[in-house]
Amino acid sequence: MSYKLVLAAVLCLFLMPAAASVPKGMQATIPHLTSICSVQEAQLNGPALQENRLYCPASNSFFSFTSSSNMDTLAPSTYQEALLLASRKHIIVGTPLAVIQAFDWGKCPITYVEFTSGYHAEHHNVGGICNKDLTVRYYDQNNKQVWP
Repeated sequence: MSYKLVLAAVLCLFLMPAAASVPKGMQATIPHLTSICSVQEAQLNGPALQENRLYCPASNSFFSFTSSSNMDTLAPSTYQEALLLASRKHIIVGTPLAVIQAFDWGKCPITYVEFTSGYHAEHHNVGGICNKDLTVRYYDQNNKQVWP
């Protein structure tokens, strides 16, 4: 085992917990860390319950982004549609991995979300110079639209 690999592992062990925790005062100022996992698990069953547990990972899991318990996620704008997709089509998108905010060809703000399953979602954002459709659309690994 090379010393570079050992050094990288040690740095990850010490730096990742500090980077993953967000001070309580900062949570409100970071838009993608807004608490959205408020659906009571008692109201969910089957695929929707599984999706909720993956989308909103426990605070001690690898995919948790804040220190609060089971209440925060990386992509709040696609949460409700992920539950609908799971309950109606039995498709589990998993945990959000990345959120990219950009502009489309018409210079309208748009958000892209990548998930652990390989699925991705996109939607135009509220406001801006464009009056676009704000529907959240989900696509599979082959870029085929699966929702709505």
